[in-house]
Amino acid sequence: MYETRRQLQNGVDGAALAGAYELAVGNGSAAAVNAALDYAQRNSISVSEVAGGYPLVTSEGPYTDNAVVVAAGRRLNLLVAGLFNNGAGDVGAQATAVI
Repeated sequence: MYETRRQLQNGVDGAALAGAYELAVGNGSAAAVNAALDYAQRNSISVSEVAGGYPLVTSEGPYTDNAVVVAAGRRLNLLVAGLFNNGAGDVGAQATAVI
């Protein structure tokens, strides 16, 4: 479970940074969202694992459209925990990169 959480966090971190780079070079929100999705997939996060409504270009502080937020989740089958509950667990991660 912890390994999956680490993989998800690394993936959303990279995706948010890729999206923020596109904003920094002036390519706009659409390019930022596309870059974030591309990098999420490169880091083994499928599009179906990216949370609904994400990647999101948002505003932080007095600036507009200067941040990219990426969230993802994954359902795991838990072998030992299956003895005590339904045998499944959800793991999630979120990252924000601001320029």
